[in-house]
Amino acid sequence: MTQMGITPNVYSYNIMINGVCKHKRVDEAMNLFQEMHNRNIVSDTVTYSSLIDGLCKSGRISYVWTLIDEMRERNQQPNIVTYTSLLDALCKNNNLDKAIELFKKMIEQGIQPNVYACTVLIDGMCKVGRLKHAQEIFQDLLLKGYHFNMYTHILL
Repeated sequence: MTQMGITPNVYSYNIMINGVCKHKRVDEAMNLFQEMHNRNIVSDTVTYSSLIDGLCKSGRISYVWTLIDEMRERNQQPNIVTYTSLLDALCKNNNLDKAIELFKKMIEQGIQPNVYACTVLIDGMCKVGRLKHAQEIFQDLLLKGYHFNMYTHILL
């Protein structure tokens, strides 16, 4: 970028990191992340969420927890996007108890799950045969005023 006369900033790095993560080039994204730090460019929640999503989708969830700790140490808090990526990865890896724990922690921290986050959790429960638990979560969220899309209803 600097060769083209463009001064990189957090926004330009976020675009590049998100783009390479979407193309499953997570190692390249991590290199860009390191480059940001080398240039003293402060990463934000978007940066971390993009990396976390890329790592989760590439099956490298063990590194995600370290990244979340680093994120918090740098005063960047996970948001609904961060948590939904984690929920999806945990459910797809049959770590449903950990996903439920994370879901509860998310709510305790004041981050209200959106329809997609709820559907990810319910879908994970259904796929491993925990239908009663999925229905309980669904009913509990309905009572709390959540509205679901057609896909969530079809799951159940």
